[in-house]
Order: sequence, then C-alpha cells, then structure tokens
Amino acid sequence: MTICKLLNTLNIGDNTAIVVEGSRELFRNGIGVLDDEGKPFEVMSVGMDEIIHSDDMSNKASLLIKGRFASEKLFV
Repeated sequence: MTICKLLNTLNIGDNTAIVVEGSRELFRNGIGVLDDEGKPFEVMSVGMDEIIHSDDMSNKASLLIKGRFASEKLFV
C-alpha cells in the first residue's frame, strides 16, 4: 500500500477534487483508494492542472474523488 500526502482539495458538488503528492502512475479512473480512517472512495477521474507546469507535476496527481474526501493522506 502506498501513502500519498494531500496538497490541495476542492469540493465540487458531492465530490472532491484533490492534488496528491505521489506518482501519477499509481492512479487510473475507477480504482479504489482509502482515507486515513480506512473509508473507501473511488477515483472518478485523473487529470492535469494546466496552471502548473508539467515538470512541477511529475510527482503530483490531480484526482476527482467520488464523495466528500476530508483526509490529510490518501492510501492506494
């Protein structure tokens, strides 16, 4: 299991957009992740932040998580 630190979150309706520190290769649409209490969530979408240069995003991933994700860490 891999632990990723949350860098930023934004609630979008009933879902949560997050930026995590960790390899983008860990994530794909539809995978399950856990918050720091072990509650399961689904990754709805993996994206890229156009404001941040791609070099800066090499060890970060932008994700849309189904539900309200309120944790400081994400477990893959």
